[in-house]
Amino acid sequence: MYINQSRLMGFISQEPKQTEKSVRFSVYTKRSYKKGDDWVEVKNYPPCVAMGIFLEKAKKLKKGDFVYIEGEINTGSYEDKEGNKKYTTDVIVSHISVIPLKEKEGEEEAPKAKKGTVSEDPSSLDDLPF
Repeated sequence: MYINQSRLMGFISQEPKQTEKSVRFSVYTKRSYKKGDDWVEVKNYPPCVAMGIFLEKAKKLKKGDFVYIEGEINTGSYEDKEGNKKYTTDVIVSHISVIPLKEKEGEEEAPKAKKGTVSEDPSSLDDLPF
């Protein structure tokens, strides 16, 4: 058995680019590790592509949304106008959840769906696998 799965949680780093058949966006992620006495922060912006049944939900995404994404890593290549070979790596989306964050001090979080229900409301956290 082979497994090709990626899980990302982070912020949409720029406005998604939409076409008729896909939505492309990057998710800002970071991790920290200790090197000697100092902490080092590693930032990544993995590119994601939503198509098919995930297209309508992805069209609602905007810069700054906090999201949980699952998908398959896909690599490819092409030649640019000068004939140079370019390589690409994308996460092909198989799940999208927008996670609501508190806006300001004292405001309540968005309401959550009842446990065990299916909801198209992006504020529902019940469909997260963890």
